[in-house]
Amino acid sequence: MAVQAMNLNPLDRQTKNQQPMPLVLIPTYNERDNLIPLIDAVQSNLPSSHVLIIDDNSPDGTGELAAARARDDPLVNVMHHQTKQGLGRAYLAGFRWALGSTTCREQRAGPYIAGSV
Repeated sequence: MAVQAMNLNPLDRQTKNQQPMPLVLIPTYNERDNLIPLIDAVQSNLPSSHVLIIDDNSPDGTGELAAARARDDPLVNVMHHQTKQGLGRAYLAGFRWALGSTTCREQRAGPYIAGSV
């Protein structure tokens, strides 16, 4: 499986004395128009959470937009799949990345809508 993670997992730096930091997994494929509003909505509702975007080789530039946001925001991380692998594999990759942290996910069959967070 070809996966490239942008940042090292910041959750690894937690100590036993700290509260776990929530992590929101956002698998994406062609979500360029919805990505920034969705991240903003997540951070507005869960300000201390980390966000992991797992991009499935989107041809619309979602992965590049996610990488740009991750460079500017230490709470946002991105994982790029080199080939389209599907939603299940995206979640599995995110769960492996987050092993040991508290995770939540949104199950959605259609496009993300920021107001639905």
